[in-house]
Amino acid sequence: MRFDNEGMSFDDAMVELRAGKRVKRKCWLNAYMFLGKTVEDDGRFKETLYLGGYGKTKVYPVKQVATSCILGEDWEVVEA
Repeated sequence: MRFDNEGMSFDDAMVELRAGKRVKRKCWLNAYMFLGKTVEDDGRFKETLYLGGYGKTKVYPVKQVATSCILGEDWEVVEA
């Protein structure tokens, strides 16, 4: 696991997500977020925020983000 940036705001982390990178909070030891695409019932693609774990193949769509995460200044880009 390699860390590219440290100490970003959530806004900065969203820019990195949109660029196809994975991000995490410094306190998250085994998880990261990334943007992916899902197909809606009408066949259209929609960007979806996912949560993944290092060494795991299953990912989960993020249904909510805690206020503490949004206000956090410890986001970092990771490469798993």
